Parts: sequence; structure tokens; C-alpha cells
Amino acid sequence: MSEALTADQVVMNAWNRNKQVNASLLGALTAEKLDLRDPAGGWTIGQHLCDLVDFRRGWMETIAPEHAEKVAYLHQVLEDRGFDVSTHDVQEIQQILQQADQVSEQAVQEKLDQNSGFEKVYESHPLMFLQHAMVHDAHHRGQILMVLRMNGVAWTESDGPMWAPWRE
Repeated sequence: MSEALTADQVVMNAWNRNKQVNASLLGALTAEKLDLRDPAGGWTIGQHLCDLVDFRRGWMETIAPEHAEKVAYLHQVLEDRGFDVSTHDVQEIQQILQQADQVSEQAVQEKLDQNSGFEKVYESHPLMFLQHAMVHDAHHRGQILMVLRMNGVAWTESDGPMWAPWRE
């Protein structure tokens, strides 16, 4: 084991690994797979990806409004008040998610530098936002994998690239 990490470093390390896992998942998706839906009526894969990005943008509006405009929303509102992904270009989605992650890190780092939490939410510690985002991402990744399997897309992840970052 290398030099001991601080608790803050552990969370940032986990955040970086979470980003690798998201990139791995996106790297395995195609434009056609974004429209796959849970046969029971749940969201499409594209909608789950929207929520990964829009989660970050939505919380930025609350905790760091000065950063919110730096994150694009990924969804488009439909006439029936539902929503869908605004692009089927998986590479573009990856870029938008990377930008959202970068803005999230910047907002958190500013609070760490000030030795303060955010106002209204995540007041105890700014890294709580990144932890919340990681749990949220894991939920949606699980949903995406379920939708893939329910639509006949084989996915064996027991030792695949989505787990590899956690074993370093």
C-alpha cells in the first residue's frame, strides 16, 4: 500500500474512478441503444444518461449558481411534457458529461479551498455532493444495464472495464 490518503483524497480518488466507469459504459453504447426501453415502461437508456448530466446541472443551480450555465442540459422536453435525450451522438454525450464533471469538481474545490460547505445543501462538507453524484450514477448505470439485458443485449461485467477502476 502506498502513502496513506486523507479522507478528502479518498473521495476524490473514488470520484475519478466513477468517471472512468461512466466513460467505460458510454464507450460500450451506440446511438441505437439509446432508444432501448425497459419493457415495463421505464426510461430509455438515453433518458438515464440525461439524468446523469442533468443531476449535476440541477444541483449546480442550487449549490453553485455561478457555475450552472457552464453545464448543458442533455434533455429535450417533449410535447407530452416528457423528455428525451437531445442527441444520439454518444461521443457528444460523453463530452457533455465530462464538462459537467469538471464544473462539479471546480465548484467543490472552491468550497474546499474556502474550508466551507455549500449553502442550503451539502453544508457539512462539499465532497458530499460528489458522493451523492456517485451513488446517483451507480443507480442509473444499474438501470441501464438492466434495460440492455431486458432487450437481449448480452452484458457480462463480472470482471469487465466497469469494475477495473475499483480494483486498482
